[in-house]
Amino acid sequence: MVSAIDALWVSAQFRVGDRVRSFRGSLRGVIVRILDDGQVVVRSDASGAERNCLPEGLLPE
Repeated sequence: MVSAIDALWVSAQFRVGDRVRSFRGSLRGVIVRILDDGQVVVRSDASGAERNCLPEGLLPE
């Protein structure tokens, strides 16, 4: 139980080209850029649009 909670505190280290999805599953796509402020830019699989996201709200696929 403790290890599961500790895992939530570790932020994911994403790289350009990594496939990700949102926690709720509303966004699936590929990371195209990592911004200076820590946000990542994700290109959506569904629409091809780019969206800024916080890495804490994404899961690797």
